[in-house]
Amino acid sequence: MGVTEISSAPRDRWLHTQEELMKFSPSRKHMTYEQELTLRQKIGRFINGIADRLNANVERQFQFRTMSICSAIVHANRFFYVHSFRDIDLRDVCLASVFLTAKSDDCPRSPRSILLAWWNMRFGVSKIPVKLYDDAYDRMCFFETMLLQTIGFDLVLEMPHPYVLQQMAALGAVGELREAAYFFASDVLAYTDWSIRYTAAEIAAIVVYAVCIWANHPLPDMSVKQPWFQVLAPQLTESALQSNEQLINTLYEKLATTDRPRNVKDRIKAALKKKTAAAAVEANGTPQNRKRPHDGS
Repeated sequence: MGVTEISSAPRDRWLHTQEELMKFSPSRKHMTYEQELTLRQKIGRFINGIADRLNANVERQFQFRTMSICSAIVHANRFFYVHSFRDIDLRDVCLASVFLTAKSDDCPRSPRSILLAWWNMRFGVSKIPVKLYDDAYDRMCFFETMLLQTIGFDLVLEMPHPYVLQQMAALGAVGELREAAYFFASDVLAYTDWSIRYTAAEIAAIVVYAVCIWANHPLPDMSVKQPWFQVLAPQLTESALQSNEQLINTLYEKLATTDRPRNVKDRIKAALKKKTAAAAVEANGTPQNRKRPHDGS
């Protein structure tokens, strides 16, 4: 799964090249890079599952939001750059990460509701036995403390979504296509290790490029001195852009048979179908104004 890396420059302490992840990450501990990536995908899957349960039958304004879900995923991925997947159950870290994010991202949910959602995800039952509740609560608090110490209380995260929306609008991609790109950014954080490899702006540029390629949406000339993606992410190269688009396309095809990612390609197809229909209506006149053929009367 090798890709062309983004050119070197002073990087955030949480960002690492694929080579660094393959050679030096303590998280691997006698496992291949592909095995580690599979476990990182389980983080995204498990946290999304907790969020689905937290949001069931809850009014929209009180739901665990997309940005909070993504924050929890990033915190857990950072944790497992320092610690080994073999030593700590990732499901416990996912619980702590959701608990921490629910407090720090101003989307308050009670500890009990978070524990119940986690318990249901882990054991498939909706209630925690009374005699086990205190132990589960203590476990959540223990791993929250461990998570905070590991990430050095670094709770301020930059997400790719604002960059994605801004760039899609600049490229004239609106409506369903812009929405597809937004959700694709969430998928990328959930199903790749890019949150510990690339900046938010770099992820956004790759997302925008991939969606536009898949949708046959026109992109600005990339041969100019400073192409659009380098305005967004100066360290990003065209080769890295293209190779990562191919990688995520391959990954999406694989996940389509084994997982439940948001089907961005279906969203893109729907957007294209709607755009084509709108163009046809504009060319032929609105349905109400179209001339009907004579019926002979």
